[in-house]
Order: sequence, then structure tokens, then C-alpha cells
Amino acid sequence: MDRRAHRAPLVEENYPGTKLSIGEYNFGGEKHISGALALAEALGRFTQTPLLESAFYWNYPPVDSPAFWAFRAYRNYDGKGEAFREISLPTKAQAPASFFASRDAAGEHVVAVALNLDGKQAVPVETKLDGCKPIVSRRVFRYTATTPSLVPLTEGDTAADLLPPWSITVYEWTLGSPVVSRP
Repeated sequence: MDRRAHRAPLVEENYPGTKLSIGEYNFGGEKHISGALALAEALGRFTQTPLLESAFYWNYPPVDSPAFWAFRAYRNYDGKGEAFREISLPTKAQAPASFFASRDAAGEHVVAVALNLDGKQAVPVETKLDGCKPIVSRRVFRYTATTPSLVPLTEGDTAADLLPPWSITVYEWTLGSPVVSRP
């Protein structure tokens, strides 16, 4: 993960190139959506941290548990190998939402993970891909306390959405030049 845009001056000045590793973390609550949201938040924060080289989750989460789907939001969200991309992008979100975004080196794919940390209210979200190529296609996957997996939603090119209470939503955009039909 390329996180060069974020710097840690204290480490860079005194110990250039030093990286950290978080060993054997676990927040508990693996079988509850709140535990999945805590894990998804941590994974998103890890992508934005330039000092972090690695992090090791204590014990594999039970298959099809909420914690399992939090990991899948970043790794293999579509069940076919698609994942959060190599380069972390700056994002802004207002509580109770969190938003983490990434792109590939070619600038052709953007993947974002949006979290609604409120258990009672839906949260509107609008994504702006400023400075990017036009959107060619979009896919959306969502996990909530009432869904059995990351469920694919409708495809389209809109960037506005309503995040259900306590939810993890993955957005994938393919970018490029729009196809122009010729007469």
C-alpha cells in the first residue's frame, strides 16, 4: 500500500524508513455487527497510516461471521478476488460515517469502503471523484446486521447513496474515457 502522501515527521527525522507492526490485535465482538464495524474502521485506518508495515489479527474470524465480512470488504469483496487498491486516497466523512478510499497505480480503478457507525439512522453519502477520469462503471456491495454476506447492489454511475444503520458498503468504480458511438 503506497501511503507516501502521509508522513510522520518524528520518525522520518530520527529513524527514517522505520515501520511499525501491530501484533495480535482483536476487538472481540466478532459475531456482532458492532465488532465488524470496529474491525472495518481499524482496517481502513491501517490503510492511511504510513508507519504501519503490518498488523496481525488474533485468530481467524469464524467463517460468515460479521468480522469475516469486515475483512472481506477489503479483501475479495466480490468473491472473485477484487480488493482495496494499492494507493490510499484522502477522504472526508462526518460522524457517524467513516470513508476509506484507494486507487490502483494506473488510476483506472477506485475502491472505497464506507461505514455507518450509527445503529439507528441511515446516513447519506455523496462521493466526489475530483480529478479522476470519467466513471465508466460502478459496483456496490453491502453488509448489514440483517444480510448474510456482502450483497451486490445495483450498478450505475451515481455517486450518491444512503448507508443503512450499522453497515459496511464497498464501492468500486472503473474509470476511463467514455465510449463514444459514431454515426
